[in-house]
Amino acid sequence: MHGARTRHRARGFTLVEAVATMTVLAVVSVAASRIIFAATDAYAGSAARSHLSAEGSAAMERIAAELRAIPSRAGAPGTPWIDSVSANSISWGGGGTLSRSGDRVVLALDGDAARTLLSDVSAFSVACFDAANQPLPASLSGSACDAVRRIEITLTMSRSGVNETLRTRVFPRCATTGAAP
Repeated sequence: MHGARTRHRARGFTLVEAVATMTVLAVVSVAASRIIFAATDAYAGSAARSHLSAEGSAAMERIAAELRAIPSRAGAPGTPWIDSVSANSISWGGGGTLSRSGDRVVLALDGDAARTLLSDVSAFSVACFDAANQPLPASLSGSACDAVRRIEITLTMSRSGVNETLRTRVFPRCATTGAAP
């Protein structure tokens, strides 16, 4: 009789116990995989945002440097030599142009071919302000550009479902010092 009890204990799990164990393991696996996938998605989004921010910051530094260096209009110290401004472009000094072309922001200097500063741009805008910090009309040309004292550039980049918006405000040096840079 003692041998019969031992054999009975060594038989293993019942079908109900095995199914219950697999169900619990499946639920735990699904919960763990959701946590892992959420962490992976968060990392990918953070990495994409970091790359966009780094690329955008480098482009904005270049844009700010070029706009700060706008020369004075001939015979009018303290007046930036801006040829025209629209909602998405600015031209200055007889040869400098900053504009959006498709999904790129391009810069052309002194009649050279336009170079891409930034790709994956979904929005780009230029706004100008006068000495009293009042906004000027979106489109300016000729002598209407003489009132510009501050330029604001805003751009939005989109990549992998992540958007990053950057804005910079630039005072052309010639407008703040009253002389050409």
